[in-house]
Amino acid sequence: MKRMLALALACIAVLALAACGSAPAASGSAAASGSAAASVSVGDFKPITLKFSTMNPKGHFSIDSVYNIAQVIEDKTGGKIKVEVYPGGQLGDYDIVTDELMRGTIDLAFQSAVDKYDASVGAHALPYLCTDYKDLPVVYAADGYLCQHFADAYESMGVKFLGVFTEGFQGIGSVKKIPNAGDPSAAKNYTLRVANIKCLTDAFSLLGFSVSTLPYSETLSAIQTGVVDGWVGGTAILNYQTFSDVIKQYYLYMTYVEASHFLMNLDRYNSLPAEYQQIITDAIHDECVKSFDLAKEKDQEGLDLLSKKGIETVTFTQDELKAMKDATRDQVLESSRELMGSDFIDGLQAFLSKNGL
Repeated sequence: MKRMLALALACIAVLALAACGSAPAASGSAAASGSAAASVSVGDFKPITLKFSTMNPKGHFSIDSVYNIAQVIEDKTGGKIKVEVYPGGQLGDYDIVTDELMRGTIDLAFQSAVDKYDASVGAHALPYLCTDYKDLPVVYAADGYLCQHFADAYESMGVKFLGVFTEGFQGIGSVKKIPNAGDPSAAKNYTLRVANIKCLTDAFSLLGFSVSTLPYSETLSAIQTGVVDGWVGGTAILNYQTFSDVIKQYYLYMTYVEASHFLMNLDRYNSLPAEYQQIITDAIHDECVKSFDLAKEKDQEGLDLLSKKGIETVTFTQDELKAMKDATRDQVLESSRELMGSDFIDGLQAFLSKNGL
């Protein structure tokens, strides 16, 4: 009887020790932290190839940055990690790639935010978070409010957020002059194609436009046939590359920034040794930081190319941009609470106020 009692007590003690020992592992696991390194060492790590999806085509300046990242990763891991880049949406559109990224069938992606799982990851489309290029390193800093929020939001989707690449400010490609273009209080008598995103349709309605949310794939023909007078959603470079045969004016409204996200499947990221995680993180961070200056350079390059083709380019003064910000931002932030969450909007407003934006 005593032997049986002793055995039972020993079993209880073993179970108690096991329970105590497992608690720290659970709280610090990859699933909980989103940043844990695999137990495998660099020396034991077997070579892998990562599939890297991008939406922009070869020839777009941002793809140079993607290839730079791929080369740095391969060089600094001694070839242990190779990266196959698939430009131009070869692996599918944004929605498909996001789903595949979450499943792990695609490892890395560089694309615009897909907000169907969490509307707040599309916050770059909120109007006038920036009104000047000098604001970009503040609003999109790796340790800033937006990027920290994106990291948390994506982690809940099983995705590692690695940074924002700013491609430039958005403008309106137009087939006719916009009346009272710099006056947000004036009706424009103008039909504008806008992406079907509430904060965008709200913003341009407040700026005096009639908005149409027809699909992007129909935009060119809609401009040609007069269904719409113009479209918003493209940088000067993109308008030159895609719409310069049909538009007559380009207005750099600077309503929001084309801010593409670098993303990685979280399980794949967590399976890498800490040293390799850091190599990937640093390579992407370096290109994101470079993009702040590149955005200004490429916007000016796009404006110059449009002008050389005979397309009128219109920019706005800081006073005009401030008037447009005052007419739109606060109202759109308030109307975005239901979709993006009040906690997020409150935090964003506090961040903008703190930084004088």
